[in-house]
Amino acid sequence: MHELTHTLVMLDERRFTHYPHYDELEREENLVNSAIRNEKRSLFASVHSVFVASELLQLREAHHGHRLEFHIHPPSRNMREKSLAALESILALPNIDRLASSRLRELLETTGKQLDTLRPGALGS
Repeated sequence: MHELTHTLVMLDERRFTHYPHYDELEREENLVNSAIRNEKRSLFASVHSVFVASELLQLREAHHGHRLEFHIHPPSRNMREKSLAALESILALPNIDRLASSRLRELLETTGKQLDTLRPGALGS
């Protein structure tokens, strides 16, 4: 699911141009929190991490539940909290309208709503 999400997001990026000013993404003032590593990264990498984390959480919810012990990615509660923090960091960028297309911002808002449907009490560790 992790790699499939990256691939599908890349295809959508190619089709719809998510980053109108791609050359500005690596600037220090445009770095934002990432969802899985929880460190400052480019908007490109952080957006991908939010999408990957959200898809993994939805997969867990639909098929495994959140109480299993996972080894490659963080526990569900932790990953959800970091994803929401990363998403907030992304959307709070003062120049987000310049760096991210309206399509990308819409996808991020939809992802935030999906993350909100997961309740911390229902998540495992």
